[in-house]
Amino acid sequence: MRKLKRSIADEPREIGLAGALIVGLAGYLGCANADRLHLQADTSRLPPATAIQAEFVRVVGGRGSSAGEFVRPSGISVNALGQAYVVDTGNDRVQQFDPSGRYLSEIGGFGWSDGQFNRPSGITASGSLDIWVADTQNRRIVHLNAALYWLGTLTQEVQDGVARELGYPTDVAVSADGWLWFTDKDTDRLRRLSPFAQSAEISTGSAGVGDLNNPSGVAVGPDGSIVVADMDDDRIVLYDRFGNLLRSWGEGFLRRPGGVDVTWQGDIVIADTGNDRIVFLNRLCQPVGTYGASGAAPGAFRAPGDVAVDRHGRMWVADTENHRLQVFRLLRQAG
Repeated sequence: MRKLKRSIADEPREIGLAGALIVGLAGYLGCANADRLHLQADTSRLPPATAIQAEFVRVVGGRGSSAGEFVRPSGISVNALGQAYVVDTGNDRVQQFDPSGRYLSEIGGFGWSDGQFNRPSGITASGSLDIWVADTQNRRIVHLNAALYWLGTLTQEVQDGVARELGYPTDVAVSADGWLWFTDKDTDRLRRLSPFAQSAEISTGSAGVGDLNNPSGVAVGPDGSIVVADMDDDRIVLYDRFGNLLRSWGEGFLRRPGGVDVTWQGDIVIADTGNDRIVFLNRLCQPVGTYGASGAAPGAFRAPGDVAVDRHGRMWVADTENHRLQVFRLLRQAG
């Protein structure tokens, strides 16, 4: 088992839902007012994008298990300081990088104890700088702080007074009002955890309009809306801040999208995994650009699994089958 690069917090523990909400979401609700206002920005006052282009900046990493290397990285998120957190799935760990792509720290190794992961697949860096990881095969959501110290886990949901194991979470996102949203490939659902209730509320069911089929990435927009990469249906699905279906997009255009992010301007950025490219939509769900092609050269992709955009317009891509990250600068034109 690989030795942790960071020490684990004193007496880390597995906690149930109620305890996790106290430990984790309370910290989120204490984030700076300026950050919360930024996350809740009214994007309707901004002109929608008419075109988005990407400029290649750098490659980070390569295949391996040393610091700064990867085996099939599948999830990425960037915090308010521009630091990138990467789910290094094949190495069962999370790595942290500074805005220039320099390795900072890591936590992980295969296992099911505190400080270990089993095929993690998704991650989010919340506005409070807390980190949440979808530890998929361990059927739990892990809570870390910004320095990758272990804070606890969510392992159960309570329904009708009965505690049950979580399904297989694939990605996680936190809204500005404190909701923890996660995709569950076990039940093909988007779920949310309330900062007040002691149960996991199901936002979309397995029957009727809005079905999900192997949901992967999830992101929350500045207006609170939620976007899900619905991988096996070749589309993204949009919900309002309460989990009500708004629309879907991408059938016939996307192919097995694995990851998604929403910029502070409300633009949607999609890791179009099966097409080896990145797709850009404006907040009206109008396509305004694509970037990438199949290959291993800088600027090309092989099954990009996730994407994250920071507040300075830097786009980070988890280039999964090339076992690396790539960083780009986004150029946005508005009408």
